[in-house]
Amino acid sequence: MLLKLIDDICDLKPLILWGTIYYHFLQNQKLMDIPSLVPGRKVDLKRYDEMIRVARNNSFHKITDFKRTLQIKLPEDAIKSTTLTIFSVYSDKSGNKLTYKDKEIVDVLKDFYRVEEIILPDEFWEKNYGVMKATNDIFKATSKVLRILLQKE
Repeated sequence: MLLKLIDDICDLKPLILWGTIYYHFLQNQKLMDIPSLVPGRKVDLKRYDEMIRVARNNSFHKITDFKRTLQIKLPEDAIKSTTLTIFSVYSDKSGNKLTYKDKEIVDVLKDFYRVEEIILPDEFWEKNYGVMKATNDIFKATSKVLRILLQKE
């Protein structure tokens, strides 16, 4: 995460953290407002990341909107002009292959997947907006602290 990069800036880290600690606290409070992220007393950032990632992937993959895996039984004569190549030279591992008519189309279709569907409630997204705003405030505060530290007198 970009926030981790900012926090890991060598010797400036303690100075930057002290200059922005208030904003880190506010961000933590916003994260704690999301009920599903606080199993105990500490916010589960891995769970937060997973929730956002799955929701994003789910939205992206809505192009095909399949709810379950499809298994299509092909007629016996569906695969034509079949060639199996084996025992190719070890350095050319891609030499072993099965080729057949329309293989390119099958290769494209094999790359279609669906993702598990997790629908996050509107309340999550409303509270997540507060988290994003708080994160943006940390970036602004970090920029301000860095400018102060770099001022020449």
